[in-house]
Amino acid sequence: MGRKKISENVGDEVHGMELAAQKQEEVELSIQRAEELFGDGQPYERLRLETEIKFYMEQMGTSLLEMGKRLIRLKANEGHGGFMQCLENLGVSTRSANYAMSAARKFGSNSQTFANLGSSKIQYLTVLDDEQVEDLVNGDGVLGLGTLDDIEKMSVRELRVALRKEKSERKTERDDLEAVIAAKNSKVDELERELRHQVPPTKEQLAQIELDRIKKELFLPILTATEQFRLAQAAIAKARQIDGVTTEQLEAWVVQYNEQLSILYDEYEQTQDDIQNICPDKSEE
Repeated sequence: MGRKKISENVGDEVHGMELAAQKQEEVELSIQRAEELFGDGQPYERLRLETEIKFYMEQMGTSLLEMGKRLIRLKANEGHGGFMQCLENLGVSTRSANYAMSAARKFGSNSQTFANLGSSKIQYLTVLDDEQVEDLVNGDGVLGLGTLDDIEKMSVRELRVALRKEKSERKTERDDLEAVIAAKNSKVDELERELRHQVPPTKEQLAQIELDRIKKELFLPILTATEQFRLAQAAIAKARQIDGVTTEQLEAWVVQYNEQLSILYDEYEQTQDDIQNICPDKSEE
């Protein structure tokens, strides 16, 4: 009985060695196949390949921004219908086009500064506001992310986690700011009551009171829209991570929202123009 156990143990060991040898042979064949198909005639060297990969990642970032600039011009000149036809002719999905245009709007004037981050990081960084982008360009850090050098050292996953944390902190800041605005509105109401019993206020004083009163009407919609867009981005990211999902499924999933996004872009540009060119309305005078 004892001899049988020894024999079984030896057999198991031999079988294990055979499996290990077979696995090693498969690895060697896989390496050989990779070198045959994609080798460049030079010996394998990890550091050299990492350097070359980084170079091509930078090229992807530059390509994304340059593509986005041209897509913006195309859309402006062709209108929505013509633009969609152009995308079909180019074989570019609406999702990819929107990513590229968003990146170009956000980073287009600083293409060389952000290009070396690669296209994936650039896409994630489009959620930053203009002030944060300017801080990065100037070499300053952004809360929760650090400097451009810090972001470059992060993996895409680390950047995604950092952005989520930064988003949570910004929500806290927004809640605090809303509380400040509420307190200021209360102060305005108190001041208004006091003014009623004093010298009649000037038109400018009354105008300032009204401006302070409706400040929240401008501030909250912008913050709410920002929050809703980030929720939409989170939903898109979650959809992309579904096991087994295909590009065709994802594009079909978002296609119904493309026209609405186009309308939102138009509303954004109109609001931006109103803010940049704001002045008293003399039409009723």
